[in-house]
Amino acid sequence: MKGWEEFRLGDLFSFCYGKMPESKNLVFDNSGFPIYSGYRFVGFYKKYMYDKPKLIVVARGVGGTGDVKIVPSKTWITNLSIIFNQKNKSSNIKYLYYFFKSYKLRFLDTGSAQSQITSGDLQRLKIAVPPLPIQRKIAAILSACDDLIENNNRRIAILEKMAEELYREWFVRLRFPGHEKVKIVKGVPEGWKVKRVGEILEYYIGGGWGEDSQDINHSVGAFVIRGTDIPNLKAGKYDFPPFRYHKASNYKSRSMKPGDIVFEVSGGSKDQLLGRSLLITEGIFKGSSKNSFFEK
Repeated sequence: MKGWEEFRLGDLFSFCYGKMPESKNLVFDNSGFPIYSGYRFVGFYKKYMYDKPKLIVVARGVGGTGDVKIVPSKTWITNLSIIFNQKNKSSNIKYLYYFFKSYKLRFLDTGSAQSQITSGDLQRLKIAVPPLPIQRKIAAILSACDDLIENNNRRIAILEKMAEELYREWFVRLRFPGHEKVKIVKGVPEGWKVKRVGEILEYYIGGGWGEDSQDINHSVGAFVIRGTDIPNLKAGKYDFPPFRYHKASNYKSRSMKPGDIVFEVSGGSKDQLLGRSLLITEGIFKGSSKNSFFEK
């Protein structure tokens, strides 16, 4: 296209890996600077690496290799990420962020035992970019869309909290409409029944992880929903779960459909306790580029 130029990424950026934080400089409250490990925030640190926001690519990590992010200013970036350091002003960092979100750098993965992208892979990669003013316009339009999505997500979060509080008021505190006229028998309103969760579920089973590559035993491809993916899926970000290959028998017993529920039973962190749940809706099921989900 007119005005577009082809560059090697190495002509536009130099690359370096992040560094593992030293335990003595970790901060256990939000008074420090955020630490980004691969594709996620993991804690706070007494130091930071860069004053300005930085474009990074996840160098290695299950299901995350090749993901591109912009991390905020004054952050510490671990060695699971490769940092883009701009050499000149011929590219716009936000434009390249959106470009790589759709370009999918996972194809650069050269790891065998462990998924991995190297700085050398990035340096050799050739891309075509429009003139800088057009890059800025594209980035501005897409950023405005992201801001709108973020505002909607905040509204959704508020509505979810309101729904949770309403549930507690009605079904935990038992202050539902007309509760004054209802007799309480053994801790529940008269006519209600107490049952184990397993008694009211039609079917339930533990999840699975599958394999990175397709082989004769793992022939069925499907997404794996992890606990860490639940917030994104609730927010309508359907391109996040890792794609894996599974045994046909495992897929048959664990493939999901609208109306199913995913419940997190392992993992968690200091800032996110276990027990997150996700209702598989038509929107989640159809929003993915593939039509199958595999619970984990």
